[in-house]
Amino acid sequence: MKCKNCGASVPSRLPACEYCGTANEVYIKRKQEMEFLLNIFNRAKRRALIEAAPDIAVRVLNKFVIAAAILLVAALFVNFAVFMLTERAYREKPVGNEEEHLQVLEKMHEEKRFDEIGGYLYQNNLYSDRYLIYQQAQAIYEDISFFWSNAGYFENTRNETESGKNPQQATEEDARRKFADLLSCANEVFNFIKEDGIYSYQDELLPENMDYYQECVMEVTACLKYRCGLSDEEIKTLGEFKNSYSTEFTGYCNELYDKYSSQRESN
Repeated sequence: MKCKNCGASVPSRLPACEYCGTANEVYIKRKQEMEFLLNIFNRAKRRALIEAAPDIAVRVLNKFVIAAAILLVAALFVNFAVFMLTERAYREKPVGNEEEHLQVLEKMHEEKRFDEIGGYLYQNNLYSDRYLIYQQAQAIYEDISFFWSNAGYFENTRNETESGKNPQQATEEDARRKFADLLSCANEVFNFIKEDGIYSYQDELLPENMDYYQECVMEVTACLKYRCGLSDEEIKTLGEFKNSYSTEFTGYCNELYDKYSSQRESN
């Protein structure tokens, strides 16, 4: 601001002009407001401050009202955004027959909105063979999602272990287990169509899901190779295990973890 007496530039943090000594009104007002807030619960001091400068309470109240209004607008905006995202799938929900359901699912599939397919199938109880393409796409999406979730858990645990910030919660053994969980998820992605049970689909990867599945395999391979330091041969061996809960698989994970730890220490 400028001094009202000599016109010199006066920083708001200074109580008076450095050149002519004229009081800085901005500094005075801010100091009064701060004293008012600090003594808001002290009746005697609050009354004395208001009597000395009656407009203090009005100024402070106005600032609180403006801040509350901004927070309210922000909260409304966030709620609206969440509402729109939640309602996205419902806006496309047909009231009609099976063909309309298939049209909606096909659009989701073409736009690679695999995260919405599972909810739509569940919401409308669509589990007949006509929806096999979308059920398989949902299963692939769940496998790759579990993989990336475990990748995040492992990296966080490993970083905390190395930093020593939470020695009670993140130990070397915790990091080793998270690493094994990550490799187990990778094995499930690699062996998606070899698994027994609901996601076997007669050991057949449907052509409509081939590109999506290959993308997921490439993502997993890249993560194991460039973030976990596994070689192509080690990744191939990992995918050859039929049971990711076997003693042999756990032993292989421990072997790879020891190699991974050594690489990090040497770097």
